[in-house]
Amino acid sequence: MPPPRAGKLLGQTFGVSMWPALRPGDLLFGHPLAAKERPGPGAVLVARGPRGLIAHRLLRLAGPRAAQRFYLGGDLGGADPPLDRGAILAVASALHRKGVGFADIPGALPLGPLGRTLLDLLVRNLLRFAKPGRSPSEDLAELAPDAPAALGLNPEE
Repeated sequence: MPPPRAGKLLGQTFGVSMWPALRPGDLLFGHPLAAKERPGPGAVLVARGPRGLIAHRLLRLAGPRAAQRFYLGGDLGGADPPLDRGAILAVASALHRKGVGFADIPGALPLGPLGRTLLDLLVRNLLRFAKPGRSPSEDLAELAPDAPAALGLNPEE
């Protein structure tokens, strides 16, 4: 049973763009983004991305509330294209990791662009050896396909 502050189950992660904060197999817990909620930089948000649901960190928020743009990015992968507020579904507040249990989501490593690039290459190459036949392009910090049901969403939306 998750601690009360964890919120509800949002889904299971896979991919490495948020490594080491989020690792493949972590369960994310949180709450739906409230209409007047304004998450701060560093918050991990669940959003509809171009290839499905993603869990990435908020880099910055811009614009008036009616036309807010959310700039998200993976800890390793860098910035994503900006998203409208309507694409942001939830705020993740805790994770459950096998062998560890429940924990707050760690902050991003203080790496510059070169450090992120080098760590990204290292992690992706290590995963390639660990999981033969898996393409590094498949390693996204996305939520598992059953996440829309956990968020109470119609997958056809």
